[in-house]
Amino acid sequence: MNPQPKPEKIRIDHKSPAYKRLQQSVVERDRGKCRVCGTPTVYLNGVHHVKPLARGGSDTLENMVLLCIEDCHDGFHRGAKYKGRMVDGEFEYWEI
Repeated sequence: MNPQPKPEKIRIDHKSPAYKRLQQSVVERDRGKCRVCGTPTVYLNGVHHVKPLARGGSDTLENMVLLCIEDCHDGFHRGAKYKGRMVDGEFEYWEI
């Protein structure tokens, strides 16, 4: 039996106009609100990779969510307060 091939990792130069458009698409899809707490936010640097690039994640709309900078985005990174994943196109998260 042949194992399924791994999907190709998609990377976009984070300084490129294409990446800025991707970030804007995330903001629009998430209606300008943090996916954890619901706080309105339009900061493009609040766009978060659900599966980190360093762990094989991709620069795709399906792997990115909008998080508020003030608490939730930092909670996934600096404070390691949350973990999350995408399930059937929905973002699930939990406190750790």
